[in-house]
Amino acid sequence: MKKMSLVILSTTLAVSIGLAACSGNETASVKKASTNTPKQILNVTENAEIPSMDSTLATDAVSFRVMNNVLEGLYRLDQNNKPQPAIAKSVNISEDKKTYTFKLRETKWSNGDPLTAHDFVYAWKRAVDPSVAAEYAYILFDVKNAEEVNNKKLPVDQLGVKALDDYTFQVELKNPVPYFLDVITSPTFYPLNQKFVTQQGQRHGTFENQMMGAIMDAWVRELYKHSDYYKKAEPTIIINDLSGFEIAKNDKPVKFDEDAKTSKDLGTFKIGDKVDVGGHIITLSNAVYDDSKKEEYEVTAAKVLKVDFVYQNSTKEEQFIDGHQFEIYDADGTKQEVTSIDFFGENVQPGKNVSGSVHFGVTGKGPYEIFFADMATDTKAKWIIDIK
Repeated sequence: MKKMSLVILSTTLAVSIGLAACSGNETASVKKASTNTPKQILNVTENAEIPSMDSTLATDAVSFRVMNNVLEGLYRLDQNNKPQPAIAKSVNISEDKKTYTFKLRETKWSNGDPLTAHDFVYAWKRAVDPSVAAEYAYILFDVKNAEEVNNKKLPVDQLGVKALDDYTFQVELKNPVPYFLDVITSPTFYPLNQKFVTQQGQRHGTFENQMMGAIMDAWVRELYKHSDYYKKAEPTIIINDLSGFEIAKNDKPVKFDEDAKTSKDLGTFKIGDKVDVGGHIITLSNAVYDDSKKEEYEVTAAKVLKVDFVYQNSTKEEQFIDGHQFEIYDADGTKQEVTSIDFFGENVQPGKNVSGSVHFGVTGKGPYEIFFADMATDTKAKWIIDIK
């Protein structure tokens, strides 16, 4: 079974799908099944390979069409192009039309994590984060402080979005926007599983390594696993290539290897310990405050914490390592940010090792907890860093 490299929510389609990456066609085509056909079948042909499945960075029609079929946001458009609740089960709009409070239905990502309001907060902040450089960041500029954040005038945590609890997501607008529910049907507003995005780094949403297999898995398998999302009968999904060869089909329940996994917490470590996190062997060292490049990189945090690391790839596949795969929290439990200072990112072949540094923008309230997780083995480790 291919390893999942895409964490998704189930699609709305309840029909059979035939998908082919088509070259040479000018437009995508959709052909309805003959009325004599006993089964309802929708054949979909695309005019290009999928450029990206990263909802923050994608800008093309092909990617958006695919994401609209396998992912979901707060609202979706119906057959009349009217916004209808999707992950949101209800919304309360304030009298001044500037505050939207969404109540979310309880559902899960394909890795088993609950999908919560925090996933929307993370995704919307990521979309306007200037270090991410999303082309479509501007479509969030109706949200309070979004434009200022994107133009580096305010820190990302000042964006007008918050999770009131796990299943209540609140948005503040700078002005009333009558069409706001229409706007948020765009994939740019879809939620993201932060743990997965961080783990994948620059590979997120691309076709490197297992991505093609993940897309295949996602289209064929995820509908079945999350059939309770829409409470409808499970569809049969068939994926063919252009010659008509059947690549994959789900006509019976699928056994997920991921279902049998239990999370493995390796425990707590200190600077200098060599830790094997699911084949990612990591040693952290030389943790110091270093504000020498804070002004140059426009870091707004109180301090910059620099941590050196050595990474060894003891898995059987190429791995990508960068600073975003580490999560750090201060003594108050507040998540700190990875800065763009001397940002490190590198593909590491099996058996090879690299060294680098991560610069975190921090509050100065130590000791800090740094986490690294491997989603393939559902293994995580924690380091305690106490800066005097």
